[in-house]
This record gives sequence, C-alpha cells and structure tokens, in this order.
Amino acid sequence: MFVAALFFLHGLRASAERYAAFATAEASSVYSPAAFGASMATSASSGYWCSAGGHSAGQVVSWTGALASRRALRGINIHWSYAPAEVKVLVSADGGNFEEAAGWRTNVRTEPSFEQAVMFAEVVSAKAVTILMRGPKAWGFFGIASATAISGPYPFMLVSGQAAVQEQCVVAKSHGVALQPCLDAIVAGDGSEVLTFSEGGQLQLVSGQCLAVVGGLLSVEDCQGQSVWSLTADGQVKHGNTCLSAGSNTELAAVDCTLASAEGASKFLRLQWLRVTQLPH
Repeated sequence: MFVAALFFLHGLRASAERYAAFATAEASSVYSPAAFGASMATSASSGYWCSAGGHSAGQVVSWTGALASRRALRGINIHWSYAPAEVKVLVSADGGNFEEAAGWRTNVRTEPSFEQAVMFAEVVSAKAVTILMRGPKAWGFFGIASATAISGPYPFMLVSGQAAVQEQCVVAKSHGVALQPCLDAIVAGDGSEVLTFSEGGQLQLVSGQCLAVVGGLLSVEDCQGQSVWSLTADGQVKHGNTCLSAGSNTELAAVDCTLASAEGASKFLRLQWLRVTQLPH
C-alpha cells in the first residue's frame, strides 16, 4: 500500500481546523530552563522546548500544556523539533488527574523535525494535555517547537475498502462525489480529496458544500444541517439507515446499510494527515 506516503505528500488548509493554545506548560526534563523551557512550545516562536538529553531507551519524558479553561478536544498537533521513537497522549479534565487519550504509537519518520496530529478516538473534555515521549533517536534529545490542542473539525481522506489496483478515494467532482485513485487526487493539488466532519456531523467538501441524501439519492448541497453522517467502528459512513457505498467503477451511492454491508461495498478508512516542516533554528 502507498497509504503511508499520503501522510506526507499533501498540505492542508489550517482554516479547516480550530486550535486552542496552551496558556502554560511544564516538562519533566529541560536542557536549559532559560533558553529551552517548556513554555517555548506554547507558541510558534523561533524557540523550542528541549529535554536534557542522555535518556535511556525506556525512560519516559513528559511535556504538559495547560489551557486557560476546559475545552472539548479532538486531538493535539505537535510540531517536533526532535521527535521521539514513540509518543503517547494523556488528558485531564481538572488539570490534576490524567487518563489516556491516545496510546503509545511509533514514529516511523526518520527526520528529527515534522508536524504530527495525534487524534483521539472520541472528543474529550480537557483542561490539560500531557505528551509522553520515549526512545531517543540519533539526536539524543526530545524537543517540541509548538503544541496546540485541536478543538474543531480536522481534515481527513476517505479510502474505499474495496480491493483495487490503486487505493480509491472519495473526491469532490463538479456533479457530486466519486471514487478516484488517491495518488492522482493528491497530485492534482486541488484538495478534492480533503473532507471534514463539521461539529454538527455534516460531511463537508473542499468547496464548502456538504454531502447529502435527497430523495434517496446521493447529492451535494449547501450545508444546512439536513444530512448528518457518522463513521462507525466497522468503517461504514452512515446517514440514518443509509450508507455510502462504492460501485464497481468510480460510482458512489447512498444504499441501505444492510445491503451495502452484504455486498462488501460500504467499508471506508479515514486517514488523518501530517505536514512536513523544517527544523526550527
């Protein structure tokens, strides 16, 4: 699969997300409090937080950001200056008691600096977020240029679960939506493969219009809250008892979920994105 490459090939519009900045921060390890303190990662400045270095393979280092008030969060966006081998995220509703929001995951990127969005399985109410890091790489340090909480809709791509020579993505077309090879859509650079779920549950296209079911048919309409969609645990994109279904060619349709499931045409994978950035100076 080329899916892993998709995370790094396409830039996304920041306007599709809403970020919440951290008011204060602290870290369990700091190289120099004056020059590389934890607060340096609370804004996109020229500086960054850096750990003391010399960490053992199993040592866990933490960076915690506190919000000015409790917010409903969907994830956290991390601009690494020195990325760890593994990262985990905890959240706290009261600023003192933390629970896991995203388990340990391995960073496969080989460069020290890149931007990573860690999304939570569900929206959480949080006043503080802790980033746990372990496994120092060749550079020997952990470092964060900026960290911001994601509090609004985020961009993603829907990949059809049907077997194909090339992975097929849901893309916006002049007449509605259709399937197209994901790589072709990304190379086109028009954002047609970029989708978002609005806070009201509408599936919004790059044009600003929303996917709708009108008279039993799949359509693209102005976003007025008439069609609310959800992505189920088994990969169905569902509106009531109707599901998005992939046809034999490039067609997409709104089909009864039971029928679509029996035909194996209603499974989709939602992919989130990373953006490549430069190492801060």
